[in-house]
Amino acid sequence: MHHVEHRKQAEDTELARRKLRRIRVHVAVELNSYVAVNQLPDDILALVFEHHDRDALYFREYNERKDQWPIHPTITVSSVCARWRAVALAHPVLWSRIDLNASRPHPGFLVERAKCHPLLLMYQHFFGGWAEGWEEHAFKLATASFLEDNFSRVRSLDINGFTYDEHLVNTLVNTQAPLLEELCLAGLSFFSPVFGGHAPRVRRLGLRSVEITWSPGLFANLSSLTVSDIGNRFEPGTGICGILRSSPHLESLCLKKRDHRQHAFIAHEHQQPCTPRMALARLHTLTLDLPINLIHHILSSFELPSLHNADLTPHAIVIEDDDRLRPPLLPLLPSLCAPDMLPRALFAPLAAVHATALEEPAASRPFPMPRRRPRRRTAHAPARWRGPSAAAILRACTTSRPPLRRASCGILPRLARRAHALAALLRAPALRTLTPEGRAEERSVLATAFVETGVASVCALCLPGVRCRAGGWNGWCLRTSSLCRRGTLSKESWTSCEASCRALTCLEQLRPEDLI
Repeated sequence: MHHVEHRKQAEDTELARRKLRRIRVHVAVELNSYVAVNQLPDDILALVFEHHDRDALYFREYNERKDQWPIHPTITVSSVCARWRAVALAHPVLWSRIDLNASRPHPGFLVERAKCHPLLLMYQHFFGGWAEGWEEHAFKLATASFLEDNFSRVRSLDINGFTYDEHLVNTLVNTQAPLLEELCLAGLSFFSPVFGGHAPRVRRLGLRSVEITWSPGLFANLSSLTVSDIGNRFEPGTGICGILRSSPHLESLCLKKRDHRQHAFIAHEHQQPCTPRMALARLHTLTLDLPINLIHHILSSFELPSLHNADLTPHAIVIEDDDRLRPPLLPLLPSLCAPDMLPRALFAPLAAVHATALEEPAASRPFPMPRRRPRRRTAHAPARWRGPSAAAILRACTTSRPPLRRASCGILPRLARRAHALAALLRAPALRTLTPEGRAEERSVLATAFVETGVASVCALCLPGVRCRAGGWNGWCLRTSSLCRRGTLSKESWTSCEASCRALTCLEQLRPEDLI
C-alpha cells in the first residue's frame, strides 16, 4: 500500500512538472512576441543575419588549435529558435559567404545550403603551427579541388597570404570564372594570365604584393582598381599605360608603392608619357601614393574630365641625377581641378617632397627665398631636393580652373610664417570650405590670418585642435558675423573656450556632436 501511494505521488509530481514546463514555454513565447526583433518580417530578419554573418567572418580571430573549429555565424543564428532556423534555411544567401582557411574543414556543407546562389569565397593561404607536413599538403589539394569544382558559381574571391601555393596558382590560371565580379589577391606570383586570360565580368580588382602577368583584355570591364606593391612581371608594352588603356570603364583608381627601386609600372615606357593622351571619361576618384616621376607620368598620359576626388601623395626616390626622372608636377595639377575639388597634393603631401623640378626659378618668385649653404655630397649620400616655393603653390591653387571651392590643406611651415601668403590663399574668389591640417601652431596662424584678412566667401570653417586665448572667440565673432556661418571645433578647443563660444551668434551650426 505504501509503495502504491509513493508511485502515485511521483506520477502526480511528474504531471505537475510537465504542466509547469508547458506554462513556462507558453509564457516565454508570449514574452518573446513583444520583443522588437521578433516582430520583424522574415525578409528584414534575413538582412540582419546577413550583416551579422559578414561582420563575424571578417573580424573573427581564428583559433590555431586543430580541435577547436570556429562555427559558421549562420549555424549559430539558426540554433537560437525554430523561427530563426526556418529563416536561415529559407535564405541561401546567408550560407553563400564561405571562408576556406584551415579552420573550416567542411565547405561542401555550406555550398549545399547555399543552393544555387553565387558564392563569396575567402581564403588565407598561410597556416598556423599545427598545419605541417602532409596535413598542410592535403589541405592545399582539398582547397584547390574545391575551387576548381565550384568556380563557375563564384562571384567574389578574396585570397590573402604569405606562402606560395602552387596548387592554388595552377587552379586560378587554368580555371574559367564566368560569374566573377570582385577579385582581391595578395602574396601570389603568376607566370601566366589568370583565368585563361579572360575574366569578362570582373568589376572590382585589388592586388597587393602580387606578381601578375597582365595580358591585354584580361580585365576589360574594370570599374575599380586598387594596386599596392605590384611586381614587375608584365608583358612587353603593357605597364601602367597598357593597364589603363585596356580599362576604359575605370571609375576609381588607387596606386600605391613605396619602393626605392625602379618602379615596375613604367619599366616598359621608359618614363615617357603615353602618346596620344587617352581620356578616362568615367574616372572620378584618383589616389596616387607613388614616386613623383610616376605621378607625373600618369597625369601627363591621360585626360580625366570627370575627376572630382583626387588624393596625390608624391614621395622622393633615391635615383641618379636625371632630368627626365624629375619632371615638373605643379603645372599639371590645376588642369585636374573639377568643381568642388582641389587635389591635396597642392598642400600637405608636397611638404615631404624633395624635388628640384617642383621649385620655380628664383626670378619668377615674388618673394625671394634665402640662399642656403650647399651640403657636401658624397657617393653614398644623394642630394636632397628642396620643396616647392610658397608662391608656386599659391599660384597653382588661386589660378585653377574651375575656381577653388573646397580646400583641405595642411599649412606648410613656410606658408605659416608668411601672413601675406596666407592672405593670398584666403582670397580665393570661390573658396567656401576651409579645413586646415598640420601642427596646432600652424592652424593657429591660419586662424589669425582668417580674422585679420576678412574673407567674404568662406562659409564653413573647421579648426581642429586650435587653442584660443581668452576673448579670442569673442573677437572672432565681431569680425566674422557676416562671413562664417558654420564652424567645427575639437574636444580640446571646446573645453578651453566653451564659455567664449556662447558669443558666436554668427555661426548657424556649432554643436558638441560636431566635435572631431
